[in-house]
Parts: sequence; structure tokens; C-alpha cells
Amino acid sequence: MLDFRIDAARPRFDGIVDRMRTGTKRALALTGAQHLRFMAKQFGPYRGQAYGDKLQNRTGATRRGIGYATRDNELTVYAEGVHVKVQEFGGTIRPKRRKYLTIPTKSALTPSGALKGGARLVGGHRTADGEPTFIIRARSGFMYLPVRTKTGKVKALYRLASQVTIQPRLNFRRTFYQDTIPFMQQQLDAAAKEAVGAVR
Repeated sequence: MLDFRIDAARPRFDGIVDRMRTGTKRALALTGAQHLRFMAKQFGPYRGQAYGDKLQNRTGATRRGIGYATRDNELTVYAEGVHVKVQEFGGTIRPKRRKYLTIPTKSALTPSGALKGGARLVGGHRTADGEPTFIIRARSGFMYLPVRTKTGKVKALYRLASQVTIQPRLNFRRTFYQDTIPFMQQQLDAAAKEAVGAVR
């Protein structure tokens, strides 16, 4: 007669469950961090013109809006920001309160792509430096918002556009399904093997 009581084995099973729970939390945290590293590859340095299929990391706002959170046995990855949706799916951006979008030119930006403080537009059609702005149309047909320097030279700070079409480039979902999920499965498999292997 074989007399087997489940109560006698319960501590071993409880140990597996506890180790699996701990291992799962660790695996999800590692996965979240890895997802950020995968997403970092979607961004390139600011160069002042479009290149390849990477996002230029000009202000860094979109990249800072990508993150993750873990709770118990759940992992949430997210991308937040004003233009995240259009960067992921593509679309057209139109002005909401004004007639034109103002797109900074090289003259308004630092070499790293940050907007120069003095080039910031303030009320009354002036820059933060106090220079009045006006509208001109170039031979190319594009309209610009320039200022006139003290030497009389016209310096364009912004290109005006009634709308801008953005191609999908963020690849948040594709990266998650193609790269992050396989990585997560590897981490969970390793956690399960570790939890069960410790019983032997």
C-alpha cells in the first residue's frame, strides 16, 4: 500500500510557487528595461534633416515618454507624449489655434537640435530676444518667419506650413511583438527552470 499525503509535499510546492513568483517579477522587470533598450535603437542623433527610418532625437520628449511599469505579475509598457500616436501610426499634423505650423530652422536651433531661448516666439509676433517677426515667401514657394538682424540681414527662424505629413517611424508595437515578447519568454522560462530546479 502506498500512502501519500499531499500535506507532506505542500512545503516543496509552496517553495516552487514562491520562487516562481519572485522569478516572474524579476523577469518582467528585466523585460521592461530591455524594451527601453530595444526602443532606443529607433532614435538617432539630430542632424537637421530626415535620414533613414529613425526618429531624430531633437528635444528628447518622445524618447522620454517611453517607459514601463511592473506590478505583481504584470508588465505594462507605454509611450506617452503629444506626437507619439502620429509617430507610431503616421498621419497629418495641422495647426489647432493658428493658421500655420512653425517649424524651426537651423538658425533657431542649437547644434544638438534644442530651440535657442532667444528664438522662442512670444506674444505680439516677437522673439524672446525682442526682435519683431514677419512673413516672407521664398522662391521655392515655402513661407518663412524671419527676423531682421542689426546688420539688416534677414534670418529665417521658422518655416510655415499649413500641415505636415509624418510617416510611421516609432515602431513601438513592432518592437514589442518582434523583440520584447521573445525576450520575455526566455526570462520566464529561465525563472521557471530555476524555481523547479531548486527542489531537486
